[in-house]
Amino acid sequence: NPAISKNVAILWGGVNDSNQTAATIYSRIQTWYRARITAGWTTIVCTECPSKHATQIANGWDAKRLTVNTNIRDDAAAEGYTVADLAGNAAFNADADADDTTYYNADKIHLNDTGADLVGTIIKDALATVGVT
Repeated sequence: NPAISKNVAILWGGVNDSNQTAATIYSRIQTWYRARITAGWTTIVCTECPSKHATQIANGWDAKRLTVNTNIRDDAAAEGYTVADLAGNAAFNADADADDTTYYNADKIHLNDTGADLVGTIIKDALATVGVT
């Protein structure tokens, strides 16, 4: 959008690294956002949603995502990014939420249109907090 006078970067990632430790997942997130902040970008980091896909269950995703989400929330002010708290929404908070086909596809990892729309709303709200409307 030419009316926006700043570069904005948004990260929503981590679930595909579920075979890694929570510390490694968060370290990768830190590397990404620190590079964007250093480059002068306004940066938004999304918290992680639950997944009950067989791969994520086998890799202990729920415990890892809770740790990563705590780190994302706790470090935002000191690190200089804004949080889009997807997991702060009741639709994406508890592990069992991945069973809810109101928001998730049958694979229990990918969101359906309703879930994607809700994520869009949460990210739009985060963008508004950094002056992008």
